[in-house]
Amino acid sequence: MFSKKLNLVLAASLMLAACGNNAFSSIADKNSSAAKKEEAQIAINNGNYDTAITIMAGKCPNQTCTTKSDTQQYAAAYMGRAGLDVLTVAKNADSSKNSTASSSDFAVISKGLPNPTAANLNDIAAAIAILNNSKTAVGLKPESAAKAAQSTAQTCGTYNNEQKDVLLQLGISQATATILAIGSQLHGFDANGIPVDCNGNCTTAALSPLNAAYTAPDGTVTTYAAFAANNLIAAATNLSCAFSTDNTTASAINDLAYSVEKHTAGNASTCQQTAPAGFVPVITGAEVVSYLSTCL
Repeated sequence: MFSKKLNLVLAASLMLAACGNNAFSSIADKNSSAAKKEEAQIAINNGNYDTAITIMAGKCPNQTCTTKSDTQQYAAAYMGRAGLDVLTVAKNADSSKNSTASSSDFAVISKGLPNPTAANLNDIAAAIAILNNSKTAVGLKPESAAKAAQSTAQTCGTYNNEQKDVLLQLGISQATATILAIGSQLHGFDANGIPVDCNGNCTTAALSPLNAAYTAPDGTVTTYAAFAANNLIAAATNLSCAFSTDNTTASAINDLAYSVEKHTAGNASTCQQTAPAGFVPVITGAEVVSYLSTCL
């Protein structure tokens, strides 16, 4: 069921073609909005993401779009340039459903994501900015994720399937940003999904680069650890609102957020935990570092 739904989302976000009662007449003018949309989609299909990003930047000033299709297409161009394969993330989450390894949720998510380079992190951050900036265009409350994260109960609102598609795209991007923020500072991940700099032992000293300042594409300055924490909170919230928690991808990310928040420092037995229904994550950068040092 999830695989079928995800294919529909990909069709919406990665294969957006011009449509209408008379599509050919609408793209006859090469400078029309429909023509630009078609040109951008052809570029995405051919892997020419730089071209697609340039075209969509003209349609969506300040990374803010006014339609759902433009929002998803623009974000998809950045996701594609970063190498994010949503189907791989879902497949890996499904394969980990019965895993009992203490690091399984983190490792599964890290294995399914692009190379954790600074450039890829910035591309995913740009996709997140586009999706967040354009929430109004698709009928999503701009502050919905923040309110849910601070609430005592999950408050998703009532959204249709198209709006949930955007939440899925946003949630996957935010989960990706969480892992890339960590990997970009710790020289990637080994075959087991553990940060290379840990060398099998994620000490506090090995994780100290996560406390360095990170400047997002929009100019916001935070630390890599805090950036990871904030995106993990938002990913868990948005994916829970996009799908029920029995969805494997949403469950893996919810469980990771719960483990990060609820683990006991130094006690590996608390590292692999299942998030209860209605769980609302509230995580700090310090807890991210503590989780990594205890559980990986």
